[in-house]
Amino acid sequence: MIFFLVGIVFWSVFFGLVAMTIAEERGDAGLEGFFVGAIFGPIGVVIAYWLGDQEAKDIADVESGRRKVCPDCAELVRPQARVCRYCSHAFGPPPLELTRVLKNK
Repeated sequence: MIFFLVGIVFWSVFFGLVAMTIAEERGDAGLEGFFVGAIFGPIGVVIAYWLGDQEAKDIADVESGRRKVCPDCAELVRPQARVCRYCSHAFGPPPLELTRVLKNK
């Protein structure tokens, strides 16, 4: 029985450390990664890898047109937004081709 508990603790700490390392390399909080890895084991390591690198996701959203950057506060907002929800910056009218794309959806 004691070997079983020691094994559980060992593998929890092991997967916690692996997830913590992955989370820190991808720009997330290491402590959160540790707990995810320790609680969920190998699945937690995958979750820590999958959840990381929000900056890369934001860049992809801007490049694809799913988001635009507010020139005043640099927060991401939807392309059809007229006013920034963070700083109340008023945007100009959307480009004509964006309006056509949004109407076709």
